[in-house]
Amino acid sequence: MELIIASGAQWGDEGKGKVSYYLSQFSDVCMRAGGGSNAEATFYHQGKGYHFQMIPSGVVRGKVGIMADGVLISCDRLMLESRQLEEEFGDISDRFMVSGNAHVVLPSHREKDAFLDENVLKINTIRQGIGPAMADRAYRVGVNVDTFIRTGGEPEGQDEHWEDRAQYVEMLRKYRKDTKRYLAELKKTDKTVLIQGSQAFMLDNVHGTYPYVTSSYTSTAGLLHGAGFPYSSLTRNIGIVKAYPIRFDRTGPLPTECSESDQEVIRNAGNEFSHTSHTPLRIGWLDMVALRYAQEINHYTEFFFTKIDVLSELKEIPVCIGYRHRGETIDTCYEWSHMDVSEYEPVYKVLKGWQRPIRGVQDFMALPVEARDYVKFLEDQIGVPVTLIGTGPKDDEVIVR
Repeated sequence: MELIIASGAQWGDEGKGKVSYYLSQFSDVCMRAGGGSNAEATFYHQGKGYHFQMIPSGVVRGKVGIMADGVLISCDRLMLESRQLEEEFGDISDRFMVSGNAHVVLPSHREKDAFLDENVLKINTIRQGIGPAMADRAYRVGVNVDTFIRTGGEPEGQDEHWEDRAQYVEMLRKYRKDTKRYLAELKKTDKTVLIQGSQAFMLDNVHGTYPYVTSSYTSTAGLLHGAGFPYSSLTRNIGIVKAYPIRFDRTGPLPTECSESDQEVIRNAGNEFSHTSHTPLRIGWLDMVALRYAQEINHYTEFFFTKIDVLSELKEIPVCIGYRHRGETIDTCYEWSHMDVSEYEPVYKVLKGWQRPIRGVQDFMALPVEARDYVKFLEDQIGVPVTLIGTGPKDDEVIVR
């Protein structure tokens, strides 16, 4: 078996949906192994746009899709997406499976998430109930898929109000499979499995910019844990890097956040707005310090570099190569928990822009030399090859090196 992980190496929105959809054409099985409905994967299939928060993007290609043990199931969103797929492609129950040990997000989890964010945390979560559901799992009072089905959607000790409870039970019963047995048998074959990361590494609950993080484990090791695979099974570990990092929340650290005027240019060129609330996203310059840290923890074998086409209007492109911190310049930072950004001053190297449209380019040598230099600079700084480059949102707007 060949195992591939494709996950975000920054603060999210790196283009994981498009990347995972692209890679799924070379895979037999596509998996979600962590997180829940708190991140959206956007991609195009045969010219039509999809926005999935639950189901792996490769399912639209006819691939086997798996929701592994580490996933948190939002029933309403899963029903919406599965119905959309079945309306377009027919019954998918023979190739889409949900683990009985994946946990269910209850209405009370969303209510608690909203209360905590508004009154205690104030970190601008999207209030999907993922954190409280993860906490209940840790407290051993969570409700997994098997329990939800067995109790008819009325788990003991849970006073929940589900208008569509019966439909959710029926849906989960339809897709619930013995995923661990299936994966155990799969290991004996020559098939390829793709694990699709949900949220990005710098939002990891342990290694990220705590407390401005998600509640799950988004590192390579965390995804392997959620899927039930040992590290030795990993064949390719693809870090997805956006040409400019972004953050959804308004308060978490983003050391290279650029001026509002520069953000406006990039935001409009790249449509950098939240898909759900249309809130403008925060934008920074490419940060080699953060990427070095991500590489230290995850040991990516290669990078998929996305959205370089968005920078085509810029005459100059600053890239952060270090931080000035308490009188010294550091090229790698390890102190991200409770980080005080005011103590870290980015040190930039300014690269020359190419000022030519490159959207849709599929040949590396067809890029302007300045764009090629931008890619090579990333490789030289981090020591990881850039094997794939996204030059637009469509599935074929990719350079393979």
